[in-house]
Amino acid sequence: MAHIYETLIQTGNPTSEGYDFDEEWTKDVENSEKHWTSFVKEYPKLKQHLKEYHQKGLEILSPIANLVQQGEERKKISTNSDKNETKQNKIKKKRNAPPK
Repeated sequence: MAHIYETLIQTGNPTSEGYDFDEEWTKDVENSEKHWTSFVKEYPKLKQHLKEYHQKGLEILSPIANLVQQGEERKKISTNSDKNETKQNKIKKKRNAPPK
């Protein structure tokens, strides 16, 4: 279809120099129909391939995601235990502090 626009731009008249606008348009429509027809025929196969690749990706990424999640949980636990230890140390200091 691009060649139709190029001819229009170059000549300013689609019928000049033996250019048959209707014939070219028909060719472009037929080519477009062939393209979409083949795409529609191949779509179920493409969809199946995408599902397979998605599943393989999940199989590869799920162990990594689990490790990341475990790391986050450990980080939360260690942060909470650090806070608890800090609180306990403050309590101990107050108990062991000489009276004022």
